[in-house]
Amino acid sequence: MNIINSNLKKTLTILIFLIFAILSSFSFYLNLPASGYCLMYLPFIIGLIFCYFLYPKYKKALKSYVDSILYFQASLVAIILVIKTVIKVPEDIFTQHLNSIHGFLYVYAMAIVAVIKCCVSYCDGYLSYMDEREQHIKEANEINKKKEDAIKNNKISLITGVSIFTLLLLLFK
Repeated sequence: MNIINSNLKKTLTILIFLIFAILSSFSFYLNLPASGYCLMYLPFIIGLIFCYFLYPKYKKALKSYVDSILYFQASLVAIILVIKTVIKVPEDIFTQHLNSIHGFLYVYAMAIVAVIKCCVSYCDGYLSYMDEREQHIKEANEINKKKEDAIKNNKISLITGVSIFTLLLLLFK
């Protein structure tokens, strides 16, 4: 299991650098200031580092917490949209709220949790694949061992049969 965790950490490290390179080129083409770089990278970096250090220790709990946080935030957004469609609330109120620091923090927290959810799902998939692969390798080894045992038994029975046949020929000669 330790090998699997080290392979997972290597994969996550590569993923962090890959996302960093993609976002760097994207930010360069958009001519974003340094604060824009930081704000773009932060959800990805937080999510990936969070999973890098915590996922191997707290697999089940982390998945449950991330799901509950993400679903809670998504349900709040859904409630706000339902209220917006049922009650005629001016667009200015929602725009002002979204452009406020509270709206920004809410959306930013959602982005971080969504990245963590993606990382947790990826880690689950990776570990499931490694477990299944390990199981298939064990099954293949067992099948090969049975085949080798059968071949050995056939060789032994062939040698025994030839020996008995030779003895019979010598006796009846």
